[in-house]
Amino acid sequence: MHKIDGPFQDKQSQQKNPWDADGDGKMSLDEANSWYRKGDGKAVTLDASKIDLNSVDTKGWVKGKTYNVQTLVNSSDGRVLGNITVKYLGNNQVSILPDTYNFEQHGKFIDSPFRNAATVLGKWVAGEGQQYQINFKGINTIRPRVYHFERGPKY
Repeated sequence: MHKIDGPFQDKQSQQKNPWDADGDGKMSLDEANSWYRKGDGKAVTLDASKIDLNSVDTKGWVKGKTYNVQTLVNSSDGRVLGNITVKYLGNNQVSILPDTYNFEQHGKFIDSPFRNAATVLGKWVAGEGQQYQINFKGINTIRPRVYHFERGPKY
């Protein structure tokens, strides 16, 4: 059997998320901002297993409880997601609760100056648009980054 490319491909292989410009299934900042400008507020669904949460330390977390996770500076997905809420399922696994892609300030500017400055900058970069909901399907298994530091040479 030969693979056929071009206009005769089957429709299933041609389908992709309309926001996913590069077809990788991960939402980049450019894709998030483009959808903000052109998506008419339509929700998107992301694969939770593709979200970088490997900087999260689940030590002390209780199965079934929800936790707020700041991803802005510790995750490759942070510029898209900012703060998210996860439900701990045990064994370093979480489900990610729906979130909204928008540029709202939380409290007074001075209450969270770094976060709110990033929000102002993000809004300026994104331009005019319409907020939308981000839903997450599946489960994320956190694989903590492990650093091994050695003190001086071994003899």
